[in-house]
Amino acid sequence: MMRSSRWTLLGAVLALLVFGVLRFEPDAHLLRPGQPLPPLRFATPSGAELDLARLRGRLLVLNFWATWCAPCVAELPSLGRLQQQLGPAASVVAVSIDESAHDVQGFMAEHAPGIAVALDPGGRQARELAGVAALPVTYVVDPDGIVREAHLGARAWDRPEVLRRLRALSTSPSTAPTR
Repeated sequence: MMRSSRWTLLGAVLALLVFGVLRFEPDAHLLRPGQPLPPLRFATPSGAELDLARLRGRLLVLNFWATWCAPCVAELPSLGRLQQQLGPAASVVAVSIDESAHDVQGFMAEHAPGIAVALDPGGRQARELAGVAALPVTYVVDPDGIVREAHLGARAWDRPEVLRRLRALSTSPSTAPTR
């Protein structure tokens, strides 16, 4: 009797694990297109505050990354070129979850100059407010503050088709439902 109970329990645990794995969605907690960007404020490496609400009125490309994340590092130069291509119509903001502001500042000067840098040491806001569970994560937010795209993983942000799509988003009015 004891042996069959053990097998039944083991079978139930395995079934739950399989069910959980099959239903697992790696981006299940990301902000979804159509949602407003939550209020996010970050420190900059110089100690100033960067309130993302102040960037309303222009396209925002919000990237969460870390210096130890190889795909993040590979993606940064294309984000720098994206900012150059879009100019003042957009803001590219790279939010590092690294602990050292000094290390991040030096790293960005070398890998992606021209991008606004913000700090979220340990990634608390990234996890709790922006749903970031893996890196890199990038949100494209329209001028009205509505998330239009959510990307998990590195991308080449300076490809012509991406630039066309983002330019169109930076000039078009929001089509999100009003609440």
